[in-house]
Amino acid sequence: MAAVRMADPPTSDTDVLVVGAGPTGLMAGLVLARRGVPVVVVDQKVGPTRESRALAVQARTMEIYDQLGLAGQVLSGAYPALRMQIGKDPPLGGVSIARLQQGETRFPGIQIFEQSANEQLLSRSLAAAGTDVLWRHRLVDLIDDAGQTEGRVVALLDGPAGLVRVRARWCIGADGARSAIRRELDIPFEGVTDDATFWVADLRGVRGLPDKSMAARFGDATFAVAFPLGPAGHTRLVALAPRDAARHVSLLRQVQLFAPG
Repeated sequence: MAAVRMADPPTSDTDVLVVGAGPTGLMAGLVLARRGVPVVVVDQKVGPTRESRALAVQARTMEIYDQLGLAGQVLSGAYPALRMQIGKDPPLGGVSIARLQQGETRFPGIQIFEQSANEQLLSRSLAAAGTDVLWRHRLVDLIDDAGQTEGRVVALLDGPAGLVRVRARWCIGADGARSAIRRELDIPFEGVTDDATFWVADLRGVRGLPDKSMAARFGDATFAVAFPLGPAGHTRLVALAPRDAARHVSLLRQVQLFAPG
């Protein structure tokens, strides 16, 4: 099979190429599109994620959503987390995040808005702004063409119809911890990996937690955090596993950490 030359695939030009259509990439694409900047957003996924994944939307993010006219849609689909409780018997019922932020923002507290809902909202809004995400497009190669007359980044993508090429003035790498952009540019990932093993569970009917509150429990050999996903004990639990491999039955016993008394 003959080698593919960069001149062979069909080519499109844009101002900004965003690689990665998670919340960060979609938000970047939407802000650019709303300001009239030509942008192409690509991702190797088949569409917005279906898992809950990241949950917490901070006040500053809500303010940006408000600038985009989307705050109302987020609030209608979110569940508020207004307090943080540390320990089983926190004084005064824990810390009121909403009260601490009162007067500083129009959106006090934290909104629990699952990443799946976040991505769906942003991708719909991006499409409404005239830019559809190129799903199932994987970055194959990236060339910094700054030394040439055009001075553009050239990306080779592998999509459902074959190879395509995108030339852009700028490229935003929003493709996560295993970033292909960072790999292509040989940019190191700063930081370290925690050796601990955590487990995550989205549960219903959890008892012992106050409504609309986050909670944390600390011990000599354990750590656990709970986030409210909705009414009737709909809860996300994140906890330190006692060992690298453990059965879900033994792990769920840790839910008793949150029981009152």
